[in-house]
Amino acid sequence: MLNTEIATKINSLRGPILVLGAGGFIGGQLFRELLGRRSDVYGTWRKESGFLSHRLHCDLRKDAQAVIEMVKPVTIFDCVAYGGYLAQTDVPRIYETNLTLKTKLLELASKYSCDYIHGGSSSEYGEILDAPTEGSALRPNTHYAVSKGAAAGLIHLYGKHRGLRCCNLRLYAVYGLGEREEDRLIPQVINCAKRGLYPPFVRPDITRDFIHVEDVCEAYVTAALHLQSDLYGESFNIGTGVATSIRELATLAKEVFDVPGEPKFDVIPPREFDFPGRWCANPRKALTHLRWQAKISLREGLERAKGN
Repeated sequence: MLNTEIATKINSLRGPILVLGAGGFIGGQLFRELLGRRSDVYGTWRKESGFLSHRLHCDLRKDAQAVIEMVKPVTIFDCVAYGGYLAQTDVPRIYETNLTLKTKLLELASKYSCDYIHGGSSSEYGEILDAPTEGSALRPNTHYAVSKGAAAGLIHLYGKHRGLRCCNLRLYAVYGLGEREEDRLIPQVINCAKRGLYPPFVRPDITRDFIHVEDVCEAYVTAALHLQSDLYGESFNIGTGVATSIRELATLAKEVFDVPGEPKFDVIPPREFDFPGRWCANPRKALTHLRWQAKISLREGLERAKGN
């Protein structure tokens, strides 16, 4: 259930509203929250998802202009991405989705004078982990990081030099209801903990900045409401500012779900994004300029999941 503050914000958005990537985890949550408050909300799905007039089944690579001409959105929330999951390894598709498609969407947003709020990633920073500011030089270490950083550059171009009301939200480790379990840590932890078990963990000192999907949805909405002209084209870190180690996560799971026994670490070999050290956001800019900050702690997020 939405709190009064976010409900008021949603009602204040300029519509119609188009959520790109509404079939995904973050886009789906955002779409449902928006549609729960107003009727001029539409979302795109790559696959058939049952009949509902607000759901648009399309391939944006081919149908983007037709979708925008049909919906005539004033606000676009772009949650489309590829490469952020372990199984998403098709390198040409990473650049086609995260860069080529974004060029087309930004051209269309500019042509039709749409507000454009883009879902970026903390991966844009690459090797820089410890609370980088948005002005930090990007040091990408994966194709996904390169593509997302390049998209941020496109958004800077359209905002600063084309006058498009747009921005890039660099999302940290988003979790919450609707996240798929296959290769995502938090749903694995929750589903195992409900059965009195722990999933296999990587080394215990690896950290993440876990941010609840409801806080992320509010970031999208708040950015659309409060983005001023001097900030068009800029990026904003969307995280809690808290680095949680894998050991601390396991301890929280034990306390919240009363899991017996002890977790086992170093079971999974480190992956290319598993760096030792403090990995968290510096969300000060989002607080100062967008009036947004995360509200849901990781403990609260796990406790919510316990009841689902």
